[in-house]
Amino acid sequence: MLVKRRISALRRLINAEWIRRRVSLTSRNIRSKISAGIISFCMCTKIARDIYSPSFTTSHAEREDPVDDTPLDEYDDTSVEAEISRSLQTGDVLIFDRNIYERDLSLLLFHALSKYVNGSSFDHVGVVIRDAEDEYPYIFQVDHRGKATLTPYDECVIRSSAREIVVKRLNFCTEESDRAELVAPVVQELLNTGGTTGLVNALQPLIYGALLNPTFASRVVPMGRIQSLERRIREIGNEVRKWESYKSNTGDLKTKQGRQNEFIRRKKLKGLVAEYRASKKEVLSLRKDLYKLQNPETNFEKWRAKQLKNLGPVFPSSVAVVKILSCIGVLPSDSPDPKEYFPKHFLRPERMPLQNGAEYLPDVYLRSSNKGGRSNSRRAF
Repeated sequence: MLVKRRISALRRLINAEWIRRRVSLTSRNIRSKISAGIISFCMCTKIARDIYSPSFTTSHAEREDPVDDTPLDEYDDTSVEAEISRSLQTGDVLIFDRNIYERDLSLLLFHALSKYVNGSSFDHVGVVIRDAEDEYPYIFQVDHRGKATLTPYDECVIRSSAREIVVKRLNFCTEESDRAELVAPVVQELLNTGGTTGLVNALQPLIYGALLNPTFASRVVPMGRIQSLERRIREIGNEVRKWESYKSNTGDLKTKQGRQNEFIRRKKLKGLVAEYRASKKEVLSLRKDLYKLQNPETNFEKWRAKQLKNLGPVFPSSVAVVKILSCIGVLPSDSPDPKEYFPKHFLRPERMPLQNGAEYLPDVYLRSSNKGGRSNSRRAF
């Protein structure tokens, strides 16, 4: 009897301890959730107050950017940046991995959204304009507010807060002087017409982009990939005809060297035929995907295509760069629409619809981080 009482008392003690710990854990979770909710509410309130305050219009839209009188760091003429500046030409592209950490919560939200919608951390792009008079490169950029700027190369590089800057140098048949003359009217027009919009208007396309996923509906990669594959198919045809002409005679097959040459020829032809078939198959698949993008079938796809058509440019910097490159004949001006280009597309220019024999040389890093821009560009597609 005494043993049963002790067992029941021990059970009551264990149950009471379990209940006490359970209540303590529950209250701790509730306190943490309440704290997280309060912090989220304060952050949202701060962002809303910054955006919708009466002083926002004057501080972000109507007010001109203050001139930074801070002296530039010493620019060494023997540095890598200076050496690259001497080789930059009109049409070269700079891609920026902008720092997401900002003191202003509204800018932090903007940079986070731009990287998410772009599908890559490289969310800003600029184009090089080399002045024909002083022979110095300038970087033409359009910020998220639609304001166009033409900044000297050294000032743009030194004062940039980007974690990584990648340079894509253009290899094109047009002379440098001709390129500068072609882009001058477009640059002047963009500098004169580029207005400054508030952060609310700048965030609206990004918010719609996060919901509609415009990168999925972009025709840039399919069209560029089809173009490069068709060019490769023509090259394969020329190589096949060349190796067919090396066919050995019957007498040559009796020697050891003749049999080795014939073996190498057949092996090369076999590889070319396999690559030809794979390329043709991929072209057919890409054409099918491109047809679906141009002719949406479901109601949701039709609604999304209509919304994206009426939506303003998600990345104004990419639109401005495409307009400049279209003037010198690097990119087509009619299709795809300039709004369909995103900063991540310039990381892989071989997947863009380049024309007139234009091509971009391998990457040059002005500023590099540990993660590497090339690996990031591979993940972007």
